Amino acid sequence: MWNISGLVPESFILPRVAAVLLVAIGVAACGPSGGGEASATYTIQFTLSATPAQLTQLEFSVEYTGGSFVGSGTAVSCKRLANAGDSGEFDDDDSGLLEVGIVAATKKLTDDLAIVECSFEASTQPTANNFDVTVDDAEPSDPANVTVVVTGTEPASSAGLGEVTE
Repeated sequence: MWNISGLVPESFILPRVAAVLLVAIGVAACGPSGGGEASATYTIQFTLSATPAQLTQLEFSVEYTGGSFVGSGTAVSCKRLANAGDSGEFDDDDSGLLEVGIVAATKKLTDDLAIVECSFEASTQPTANNFDVTVDDAEPSDPANVTVVVTGTEPASSAGLGEVTE
């Protein structure tokens, strides 16, 4: 049998349609839905940039845009860096708010100290402008006199993040 145009036998139409469908399905399976770019993981580093005293406790919140932290709730992929306090707690609401708490009874927190790193997934490399950090509590200082800033937004290495223990 021949197709309507009479140019090729009808038996050739089915393999061609199948090939076109496989290519279309393969293209749709690559990358995020909606035609967006593929995402990558970045290491976001937070640094205690100013404090009038050595801190024994620090709590700050981070409003973020342009991506999301890897993990959710208390299973968010963040770690307290070595010599940055004794323990840390992290909570991400997956709606643009990360909360961080550090207890530093023996390893006090000081100026210019990198304190936390988190994994952040985004389609483009984030900048410090994607993160609005608010110091909620700082003992024994007034939180208004303490500043935490984003000092790194580099592509993540293949190493996983977990809390540092010593």
